[in-house]
Amino acid sequence: MQDDDLDFPLCAIVLFAAITFATLSPIQMRPHLGEANLERALAYVLFGFVLGFGFPIRLARTMLVVCTTAGILELLQLIDPGRHARFRDALVKAAAGLVGIAFVRLLQRDMIGTALSLTMAAVALLALLLPAVA
Repeated sequence: MQDDDLDFPLCAIVLFAAITFATLSPIQMRPHLGEANLERALAYVLFGFVLGFGFPIRLARTMLVVCTTAGILELLQLIDPGRHARFRDALVKAAAGLVGIAFVRLLQRDMIGTALSLTMAAVALLALLLPAVA
């Protein structure tokens, strides 16, 4: 393993820590960069992206990590009375993470069919959410 191979897994760990802090910290301590759904989506797109590059041959596990992380961190918000856990927030996060993974696959050009399938699944999840968010 070369030294360069460690960059994306390290970025994934740093992003995981940042996402965990933003998700579980008191709301007043959470960084605010813009609209909440946009922040969630961007964080998880980046998370999926670096996981996709860090573990390119582990597609199923990478997808599982992104979706499980979104679900578990959302559920952990039930512990803090100042936070709220919403199923649609977990779906937005999971779908965004899958889009990040799909983008990596498109860049790698060896899995265009898989990338399109992932993107379509993520878009379908988001389409289900649009009526609930509006």
